Amino acid sequence: MVLDKLGFYTKDIFMSEGSIPKRANMHDVARKAGVSVATVSHVINHTRKVNPETIEKVELAISELHYTPNTLARGFKTGRRFLIGLIAPNISNQFISRIIEETESILTKFGYHLLIANTQDQAEIEKDTLRFFSSGLVDGILVASILQDFDELKAYISPDIPIVFLDRTLRNNPNDTVIMSDYSSMKKGVSYLIEKGFKRIGYIADNPKISTTQERLKAYQDSLKEFDIIFDDSIVFFNADSDKSNRDQIQALLQAGCNAIVASNEMITTNIVLFCRNKGIKIPQEIFLLGYKDNSSIDEFYPEGIYIKQPVEQIGKTAALRILKKISGKTSLGGDIIIKSSLQIDE
Repeated sequence: MVLDKLGFYTKDIFMSEGSIPKRANMHDVARKAGVSVATVSHVINHTRKVNPETIEKVELAISELHYTPNTLARGFKTGRRFLIGLIAPNISNQFISRIIEETESILTKFGYHLLIANTQDQAEIEKDTLRFFSSGLVDGILVASILQDFDELKAYISPDIPIVFLDRTLRNNPNDTVIMSDYSSMKKGVSYLIEKGFKRIGYIADNPKISTTQERLKAYQDSLKEFDIIFDDSIVFFNADSDKSNRDQIQALLQAGCNAIVASNEMITTNIVLFCRNKGIKIPQEIFLLGYKDNSSIDEFYPEGIYIKQPVEQIGKTAALRILKKISGKTSLGGDIIIKSSLQIDE
């Protein structure tokens, strides 16, 4: 063995011949699967429809050869990084976390990876992350913003970066938004409570600044108005950072004589159920609940009541496909996509 100019052996026990196996490439996969290199490329990049049997052969060859696509090389060839950034306000929120899961499952099929940033409901973190992602790190951005006006964000976003907003609407936003509308479901749910004889209906809401909170609260107010019930803001609470369990708010509503409570998201719904179980309060016998759950929720956990169901799978899939279309160059796609929830009565 001979020392090189830097003082290292050109061959030693770490760099001996045969110690590092040759990395499989696309040609190796094509040979093993008995198909062309172009077919392997289409299977990996989802750029053309391929026969299911052929896909199975290619995927088997990829698995047996431990082949991994060279993302850097793909980037040089396509000008893309195959990364999409997702900015979430709070990943501990069950609704947001499930949207992330559904979005990622779709993006993975198209060869993309998801970079997730948790802003912890902090506007400055959201702005800094937008600037960071817009610097060329990702091919596109998905944002569930905590802000109210796009003008607060536009200075931090490159005009060339494809971007799609999620779950919340912003004023003056020229970009596409995939949003859930719960107005109809919430209004029907509150009306159902009133028709059943409930008049003292408490309400626990999320952040009052975001559009989804405002829409749901308006539905609650409009339903009360239709039945000539005066809106009482003393039995309406907004989520407090100091009380993530909503314990004090639930206790205050019970002391105020509420015989029904409306929860404006699934996390608050869960908190109400847990509080009542810990206190020995029976739902719906002693307090009636109008809350939230999605299609993946465990039904056995939830007592009888009225539930707004949100199709999380549809939201995640729609958001993923929309950002992929924008990355491919389709900049004008018709504006907002509104997905409506449904009302489920469990009695």
